[in-house]
Amino acid sequence: MVGKTINGSQLGRDYIQLKNLLQSVRFYTKASLYGPNIGRPRRNAAALLDGFMKTAGTVVNAVTWQHYYIDDQTVNVADFMKTRLLDTLSDQIAKVHRVVNSHAPGKKVWLAGVGPAWTG
Repeated sequence: MVGKTINGSQLGRDYIQLKNLLQSVRFYTKASLYGPNIGRPRRNAAALLDGFMKTAGTVVNAVTWQHYYIDDQTVNVADFMKTRLLDTLSDQIAKVHRVVNSHAPGKKVWLAGVGPAWTG
């Protein structure tokens, strides 16, 4: 599906369908489900997480997301010495928790991936 996008609500409905499918197979009735594994919670990713949590926040066992500090297409060595940049992780954690707790208070939140740079 190159060039196609879905919103958080649609992704949530897909997770609900997947959970129902898993529960219909005896071997997978107790299977855990994690996601949506968004990137840093900025504009689009935060909106996707919000829509996902509204729709399927109760379906996942834990919410997953990833944090990368900088785009490797624009990074230089000096960027890795900027404490302001490295301090962004705690702000991003707080943003994810705010969205998750507004829809599913107490839901586990897991940092599924972290690294110095991402490639877009």
